[in-house]
Amino acid sequence: MPLAIELYFDEPAEESVRTAWGALEHAGIPVLPKQRGFDYRPHITLAVCEPADPERMVATLGSIASDLDIRVVLSGAGFFVDAERLIAFLTVTQSEELLHVHRLVTDALQAADRPRPHYARGAWTPHCTLPFEGSADDIIDVLREEASLPISATVSGMHLIDLETERLIAKLDRATTVPVGP
Repeated sequence: MPLAIELYFDEPAEESVRTAWGALEHAGIPVLPKQRGFDYRPHITLAVCEPADPERMVATLGSIASDLDIRVVLSGAGFFVDAERLIAFLTVTQSEELLHVHRLVTDALQAADRPRPHYARGAWTPHCTLPFEGSADDIIDVLREEASLPISATVSGMHLIDLETERLIAKLDRATTVPVGP
């Protein structure tokens, strides 16, 4: 089962990103079908993998999350291009703090965890996906008019998400490590 290791933002930053999402939706830019009807939250994905031992991964990530104290800045818009569509995102300004946490997470992954290569050190592009399908020009126009960029954020926690079921596997933060269930 593929799992995503995601960082979540403090409430004011999450609300700012959701305001930008609302402006995109209000402008008629379609929401990606996968994000309808599920609690899709603004986040930064540190890695995607298929862990050989999910319990070990939760324990390891819990120790990393217990020291989380990262400030990030969502500073602009960017796009990944795949064969089927543009994937829009808010750029995340790289910082030593963010790269350090990414390094800790990628170092914790073992070959048996089958980490996805585009999240590897040197290949990773930190970003916060905008779950919308539209033209680059339309998305940029809305963001230019409606988004309050840059958005300063404090990372409030790390989650482990099952990408097949979109189910939360574990919540990890400075105070607790909470496996959510089987």
